[in-house]
Amino acid sequence: ALAPLGLSPARRAVDEGLDGRGLAEWAARLGRTLTPAAPPRTAEGWNALLEVGRETLLAMRFFHPSLPLSAERRAEAGHEYRILNHETYLLGAFDSPALKKRLFLVQDSGSGTTLLATAEELSLLTQTIDVLGPAAGPVTVPAPR
Repeated sequence: ALAPLGLSPARRAVDEGLDGRGLAEWAARLGRTLTPAAPPRTAEGWNALLEVGRETLLAMRFFHPSLPLSAERRAEAGHEYRILNHETYLLGAFDSPALKKRLFLVQDSGSGTTLLATAEELSLLTQTIDVLGPAAGPVTVPAPR
């Protein structure tokens, strides 16, 4: 869609991660609002984030084996891999008869990796909830150069 306008999309390498500040920059570029909040602690709180029309992203931090630290940094940090900030989508939930708990579906839009987690697990894994809202106004596309 941008090629006819002589524009190319801004790119970000996966190993750069995406923290709250980076997500806010992208949302602003798209004319969207971004509202950060603390993660809920209960299944009811997580269910409330599944409203129709709401896009809820979960800011997480994790270690990734493709990003090993040097021996010096390992000794300093106390772990073997670089920490990666990442945003994932909260997509849905269902009740598990086997576990007798509600499981929440979280997916990484880039890799398609999917996680099923309980409310307690999500509350431990999630740093921040980032809710994308509608455009603050009309989005304008720059004229071709």
